[in-house]
This record gives sequence, structure tokens and C-alpha cells, in this order.
Amino acid sequence: MVASAVAVGFSLALRLVTPVLYMAVGYVTDILSILVNLVALAVAIAGLALGIAALRRRASPLLAAVAIGLALSIMAGAVGGWLSWVATYFS
Repeated sequence: MVASAVAVGFSLALRLVTPVLYMAVGYVTDILSILVNLVALAVAIAGLALGIAALRRRASPLLAAVAIGLALSIMAGAVGGWLSWVATYFS
């Protein structure tokens, strides 16, 4: 759950800071965005793996399901963001 929450925090911070970075440094923002999305994706994959492992335990599956949902949403957002970036970059 903590790993998925950290991935959400990374992604949210990137979304909030991106407009300011575009005004300040321009093209460097694309590189920073890719790096932050890679870190968020790696942490989301770890959160997904930990959530799946937690589902196998005898405890309540609620927190594991929340961790899996957060991880999958971050993964879908990162992949969707990269696909839209590639579509606009190469068009």
C-alpha cells in the first residue's frame, strides 16, 4: 500500500510542477517528466507485486486490493502519457 501511495505522490507532484517547469526551463521538462514517470512506474510495479503477495495472506484483502488498484492506475497513466508524448513528438 505504501509503495502504491508513493507512486501516486510522484505522479501527482509531476502533474503539479510541470506548468512551472515549462515556463522556467522548457525542453528539460520532457526529460524530467520521463525520468519521474520511470520512477513512478517502477514503484507502481513494486506496489503491484506487493499487493498481489498480500492477497495470498490470510488477512483482510482490502488494503491489498487498494494497493493493486493504485498501482494499476499509475501504470495505466504512465503508459498513456508516454503514448501521447510519442504521438505528439513524432507527428
